[in-house]
Amino acid sequence: LRSLVDIYYNQNNQMEAVKRLDVLLGTYARNKQIDKITGLLAEMVRSMPQDTALRDRLAKIYYRTGKKKEAIEQLDALGELQLDAGLNKDAARTIKQIIQMGPEQVDDYKKLLTQLNG
Repeated sequence: LRSLVDIYYNQNNQMEAVKRLDVLLGTYARNKQIDKITGLLAEMVRSMPQDTALRDRLAKIYYRTGKKKEAIEQLDALGELQLDAGLNKDAARTIKQIIQMGPEQVDDYKKLLTQLNG
């Protein structure tokens, strides 16, 4: 399955790549191989840092495994990518997720959210 994911990414077919990735992640999850999920997603984010789907999935697994700081870092990067792409509604949703996690600079995130919604 991992090979299929790579092939689809190499063909610039992100939709199929993400579908196959989700199947692979589901297999790992059913087998309780959380380290494999985290490792694979972290590796893929390093090689494709602009991929919002990967960052979103990595943030979720970090959060679920109690790595709040790492989850916030991924969501922060995801929000930046969304803002750069003009996806303000998506960015606002991402910022709300960050706020719910209780980051250290929560007021900065709240201010940014107000600006986006304003």
